Amino acid sequence: MCSNPPETQDLPALHHACFVPPLHAENIPALRAAVQVLPQVQALAQACLAPGHTVATVSSGAWFVAGSPAAHGLSVALPWYYLSGFRGDFPGVNVSTDQEWLADGPLISGAMPSSVTSVVLALLRTAPSTRTRAIL
Repeated sequence: MCSNPPETQDLPALHHACFVPPLHAENIPALRAAVQVLPQVQALAQACLAPGHTVATVSSGAWFVAGSPAAHGLSVALPWYYLSGFRGDFPGVNVSTDQEWLADGPLISGAMPSSVTSVVLALLRTAPSTRTRAIL
């Protein structure tokens, strides 16, 4: 899922990035149900994180990547109202409720939808092109 297409095998390896937006759900059980009906999104996000590619999430989007073994020991920024449900579902993932966004290794996360600009800028800074980074 996060590998170079066959026609690009002679080119340098690509650095893939995955952005997972938040889901709107009225409560944590509804959020869990929404994630369960989107297994392709969960698989793609986790497949990108596993080899160390950058994955950026905003708010409840963290539910898609937190089940990956590669997320174990990493930290995510979340709003306080997801704290107990998220910790119960993913005890191996650290939660920060006092930061708007944070980057921990290949995982960039924003607590609230309002943090999307900061998360996207952090995501762009991971681009391998020095020209892209210089613009930012």
